[in-house]
Amino acid sequence: AKHSMGSGVDASFLDVLLTTWSFLVETIDEEIQNHPAAQYVKQSAGIRPGALVVIGSLVIVMCSIALYGQEFVTELVCFVYPAVMTTLRMERSSMDVVFWMSYWLIYNFIDLLESIEQYHIYIEEKTPLYFWFKLAFLVWCFSPITKGASKIANLQVMEVVGDFFFKSKPTTPRGAARFDFNEPPVRDRPKGSGALAEAEVRNARNSRDNRHNEKPRKDSAKSDFKLSKESLDICSKLDKYTLILINKFPAKVIEANHNKKGGVHTDLSKASTTHGWKETKKGWVKKKAKVQAIIKIGKGDSFKFPILEDAHFGKTKFSERLIRKLIRFETLFPLQDTYIDVSPAAVDKLLVDLKLAPGMAMPRARHDFAEMESNSSMSRLFFYGPGAPFVKELASDDPNIHLGPFVVDFAEDAKRSVRLGFREYGARVHFSPKQELTAIYDYHERELVKPGDPHWEHAKCLVRNNFGMRMTFINHLIHTHLCCANTTVNAMINNLSPDNPIRRLLTVFTFRTSYINSAAAESLTPELSMSHRCSALTYASLVGAMQEGIQDCQIFRPFPQWVEGKELIKMAKVGRFPFLEDGLNYYNTIRKFVQAWIQTSVDTNYLDDRNLAQLRDFYYEIKTKCLDFSYQPPHFSLDAAQDLITQFIFNVTGYHELVGSLVDFACSLRHCSARCRPGATTNDLQSFLMCAAVAALTSIRTPPLMSDFPNFFAKDGAPEWEIKVWAAFQKDLGELVVLNKKKNASRPHPFRYFQPDQLECS
Repeated sequence: AKHSMGSGVDASFLDVLLTTWSFLVETIDEEIQNHPAAQYVKQSAGIRPGALVVIGSLVIVMCSIALYGQEFVTELVCFVYPAVMTTLRMERSSMDVVFWMSYWLIYNFIDLLESIEQYHIYIEEKTPLYFWFKLAFLVWCFSPITKGASKIANLQVMEVVGDFFFKSKPTTPRGAARFDFNEPPVRDRPKGSGALAEAEVRNARNSRDNRHNEKPRKDSAKSDFKLSKESLDICSKLDKYTLILINKFPAKVIEANHNKKGGVHTDLSKASTTHGWKETKKGWVKKKAKVQAIIKIGKGDSFKFPILEDAHFGKTKFSERLIRKLIRFETLFPLQDTYIDVSPAAVDKLLVDLKLAPGMAMPRARHDFAEMESNSSMSRLFFYGPGAPFVKELASDDPNIHLGPFVVDFAEDAKRSVRLGFREYGARVHFSPKQELTAIYDYHERELVKPGDPHWEHAKCLVRNNFGMRMTFINHLIHTHLCCANTTVNAMINNLSPDNPIRRLLTVFTFRTSYINSAAAESLTPELSMSHRCSALTYASLVGAMQEGIQDCQIFRPFPQWVEGKELIKMAKVGRFPFLEDGLNYYNTIRKFVQAWIQTSVDTNYLDDRNLAQLRDFYYEIKTKCLDFSYQPPHFSLDAAQDLITQFIFNVTGYHELVGSLVDFACSLRHCSARCRPGATTNDLQSFLMCAAVAALTSIRTPPLMSDFPNFFAKDGAPEWEIKVWAAFQKDLGELVVLNKKKNASRPHPFRYFQPDQLECS
């Protein structure tokens, strides 16, 4: 053949083509030989049906290249044929199923990489003929001649990935039942007859036994947990996704806090202020800030949040982002809603066994809620706890005023669609002038339930879980992290030079913010993320709730305007609504500090015309973003800027402590979770464990608010007055600590959310 073709095509290459052609034709003939259409073609035209299918496929591919381009062709070729073959092999219980599953893991892993923005920008767009390389590689993987997927599988790549998630298994106490995260259920073990099936089972068991008998690595003690028999039994009923959250992440959080990966007060320095700017001989010159992620909540620019690289911690590690995407991978971790009936005491023991309990991976609770199931504890939740921002006062002519002047209304959640097996959200809670729980209106059932009614306990369960869902995913994530903190950080980096006194002020309160926002948004906003799995909402409904949360956002409204109603204000004055009383004291302390900082900047000419113009641009960038919200700040003035900066500091310190206090309302099964089943009176275990994991993951500590930041203030040419103004602020905060402790001593329940010595700086 070589001789006849001269210097043309190599015979070996021609052999591969001919062999592939023959195999495809014969395989397709075998699969469709009994189909009437195939028999008709063979008899009437004398053409092999397989050849006709292959030729027709080639024609379709060529036309597709001309019409739709190489990306479409790559997806068409690499999906259609493998999908058909996989279906046929599964129907026949063929041993080739393993090969095709290996192929689909490779295919979806490439798809996962392409969904990462950096990969798309730096690899996909900058590689010539990228999709042809991808096509060639995937064809090599599924080709019956090369069977590349099997060769990759033999490299044990998936074993390495599996080890990350599953190899760190809880160790079993002597005499307790063993639960192996790698052990497949009985129904999933190899089936068949003869020596082959028996050998597969025996080899699988030997492999697992060898892993159990291996000597532990030196660092394995960090991730091993000793579980009781009861805890192991609970774990055996959980889905893989929940198991990963509770098995892998507690140790990582404990290690991060032990190594102070959230930063310490000495970390803050001039380098923390330079992101987005370059220092030259002529001064600071603006450069394009690097965007590390763009969070899109549905469609439209109003719901898009670009997250810049963190000024201090830089870009989020690729491995961290890949893991966050991998656990949302439906093929590996499908959405499996699981119901497990278990006692609160058993769950408390499980949290301790997994090191997920408060004081371990979760921070210690600020407030001791023994339970949230009784009528009195629910009153405390909303008047002396994190539910206080939801309390409103009814108008005197409201038709429900006879049920009491105070109400918590989750009516907007009643229209949300939920997944099968859960009940709809939506409840209105009524309180008397004495803050007693009087009634709950169930919007979906259209029923007013009162104490002693048959559905009373279920109605309270609905309220707790509706509160948990809305507080965590709307007030905390959407309002505080994305709408407030992310918007302000971006405006600061884009407009304020590092020597601008306003940027130096804000740097303390934006420490590590972009890094946290990137992790939080990627973990909680996409489909199959924690918020989707943890709540009962369909993903479309979750997106709708988040979008409405953005449109209804009033996070930049000055705190004194938040609470309206004479009775609520009157209660605050007598110490019965500490959210408003302590909140006003804390807000006014911050405002005094911001006024002193800006006034001193003006008096010392640090806030000169250039820096004032930058402040104006900073202000209007935030105001422009607020056009998407229900509250827009007024036109620029120094007073308006003071109000906005004061409110920002209030939001990311005190208010964030309140709305982000999952450990206060999600550290026991008798507290809150984020979804409810029809007729249920207790919380959903799976949802609760995910909430506990979120509480742990968001608890990596940043520097305390009451710190001196010795490497930042008045350093590297900054003015000396910074130390004086900051010291005065610290003195005022210390006096506020003493005042709050004195008030808490005389209150029915303490309220510590605006306690400065327990707050973080950002």
